[in-house]
Amino acid sequence: MIQRIRHSPDMWAILLLIGLWAIFFWRLYTPNEVDQESLQEGDFSGQFVAWTSYSVERFREGEIPLWNPYMNAGAPFLADPQTAVLYPPRLLTVALLASQSDVNNGDVYAALQREMTLQVLLGSLMMYAFLRRLTRDIVQDAPTQISAVASLIGALVFGFGGFMTAYPPLQLPLLESAIWIPLVLLGIHEATRPTHEKIGWRCLVLAGVALALCALAGHPQTLLFTAYGAVAYLVYRLWQCGANWKTIVLAILVMALFAGGLSAAQLLPTAQFQSQTYRENFSVDDKGGGFSMQDLTQFVFPYMLGRWTPLYLGLIGLVLVGVAIWRRVPGYGFWLGVGLFGLALSFGQRLAIYDFVYVLLPGFGFFRGQERAAFVVAVAGAVLASMGALQVLTWDYLSDHKPLRQLRRVLIGLIVLCALFGLIFFVLRLIPPNGELYQGALDSAGLALLVALLIALILPSVMQKPTQLKWQWALVTLVVFDLFSANMGGENYDPIPANDRLPEPAFIQIMRDNLTPGQKIEGLVGIGSSYSTMYGLPDIWGNSPLQFEAVEFYLRNIPVERRWELLSVQVLNAEWDSLPVPYTRIGEGPGFYVYRLDDPRPFAHMVYEVRVVSNNGGARQLVGDLNFPVRDVVVLKENPGSLPETPGNTVVILQTLDPEKIRIQTRGDTSGVLTLALPYDTGWKVEIDGREADLLEAYGGLSAVYVPEGTHQIELVYRPLSIRIGAIISAMTLLGVIGVVAWGLRGNRKIGVRDAGKPAA
Repeated sequence: MIQRIRHSPDMWAILLLIGLWAIFFWRLYTPNEVDQESLQEGDFSGQFVAWTSYSVERFREGEIPLWNPYMNAGAPFLADPQTAVLYPPRLLTVALLASQSDVNNGDVYAALQREMTLQVLLGSLMMYAFLRRLTRDIVQDAPTQISAVASLIGALVFGFGGFMTAYPPLQLPLLESAIWIPLVLLGIHEATRPTHEKIGWRCLVLAGVALALCALAGHPQTLLFTAYGAVAYLVYRLWQCGANWKTIVLAILVMALFAGGLSAAQLLPTAQFQSQTYRENFSVDDKGGGFSMQDLTQFVFPYMLGRWTPLYLGLIGLVLVGVAIWRRVPGYGFWLGVGLFGLALSFGQRLAIYDFVYVLLPGFGFFRGQERAAFVVAVAGAVLASMGALQVLTWDYLSDHKPLRQLRRVLIGLIVLCALFGLIFFVLRLIPPNGELYQGALDSAGLALLVALLIALILPSVMQKPTQLKWQWALVTLVVFDLFSANMGGENYDPIPANDRLPEPAFIQIMRDNLTPGQKIEGLVGIGSSYSTMYGLPDIWGNSPLQFEAVEFYLRNIPVERRWELLSVQVLNAEWDSLPVPYTRIGEGPGFYVYRLDDPRPFAHMVYEVRVVSNNGGARQLVGDLNFPVRDVVVLKENPGSLPETPGNTVVILQTLDPEKIRIQTRGDTSGVLTLALPYDTGWKVEIDGREADLLEAYGGLSAVYVPEGTHQIELVYRPLSIRIGAIISAMTLLGVIGVVAWGLRGNRKIGVRDAGKPAA
């Protein structure tokens, strides 16, 4: 057994991938604080660290976080896909943190950073597994070592290329969604081997499970790319097998059934939340941004135009892609088409293809940032680079010496191109007074020239002696040198230990001490992003991509004093010396003051007069008028019931204010409308004295309850139907997956192989 492992090319390739991964991220793990670094603060900390800290707090209490009262005046938490509440690796991270007695912000930062690095490793290993099956099918008579080396090169291009090392580590859901596409492709590939008389349905289940994990990771746009890519690859493979259209449709449905079923607990709440957000109103012009044409230089010159180069496959990777296309390696046409489609889409409205995709393909009209289609380019590039490496490692020098001379000419041209760019930027660097602006471009051109020279030196030798181990590993070494030199470290990291990140500022405690339960803060200045979630302060601001349309309107389109009134703001940070309403200055932070409003609107406030406005747009415009008395008059879509001609007298007691449960007692001599500084969401269910009541939409987007006279106990519980239905569907699908696995084990058959005793093709 040990002897077999020792001589297994796969084992050595996997160990090498793990070792290179450890070297790539060594500064995030080293115990030497002098050498430690961590991911930059920004979206990584202001969104994902903050949200994970909230998940840790809730899971420690044995609760699933459905609602977040600390951001955007209150918002769905689980339904926001980027919180990744149900993503298994995140659940593991949260569980490990929740099991510790004392966890600070730095601990969460470090844990989430470790999760990011492990996801990169997992994605690289899964890409290796897929490419091993793919390359083995292309050259069945070649030594196993050839396929292993080619697959290793493709895995390196995928895991450590420009895309995975650009912004995805900072935008964690994007990275964690992207890593699952190799497993999706592997499942499809195994399910559609030409030697099968029938489709390997269990392998389609594997592809569906991987798609579900992609969905749970929390980046819907990457899920969209992955889903379309999966369908395209499935159709392509079945077409190669000669399957009829009924089989193709059935195969797609099976994969989609398991993918959608397993992720329904996330997808259904997200769809419901999405329908209420302001992004629903974005036009094609808002969503059509993407790369500029000059970004094509990223393929050759990393970091010449900016801090990220997601199109960089490595210069040697690009050359290997060219070899695969030039030599027409089996399957190259499909992957070339995928890569060109992704590249064209990444330019957004700069190319006409985006308009066709926007109109004709469902889902593409939901998202901004079309440059993220670089993900598609990265996947296709990794596969083609592996195919190109396979061609190089099986090169027949005796019969193909003429093409080798042609390749040498191309490499010389590449050297000349890099040298020309290097010379241009060298001259510009010497010209005062702005020469230093070209230092980055000069460094990029210099690296490209060095790598091009190494390619011209090593690649022909590999092709002349492809079976020699030293030249095979020389090719791998060149790939590592290229990718690691360009992408290791960089501007994503700061020389600060993760555990030292995010100490709590002193003014945070001042805000806590002056905040009445139910009231909110405005932390746009001083706190920002979604850090309020981490500090446990109910902020009216936040930076989630999904936000209630009404809250967005209140924050952006009405006077500040009116939004403070509607959302029950009591404490705020501001750079102003004074405020337009009565206040008390209670402290200060770096560059701003901390204020407490003297007469804030209570979280739960009884109103006795109604203004009926049938649509939310009119209601929001009305409450934006400072002359309209919002504290005395509630704006509703219809009359809720009988109200007194003169205001009554009601005592309102806020008894419980938990994230998903609110209890209020009222004692009044007449009926009224209890207005709440709580965004309207149909997921909130209301009971008055144990009997179901209606939740009213007030002021164009907040909540209210009609309360009869007398003493009443009002309870609001957040339990959206979409979450319950989604959970049931996911549980049933999970049972189905377990059944499929059990059936396969009982039959003692390998997944996707028709006869266990026969070798796969």
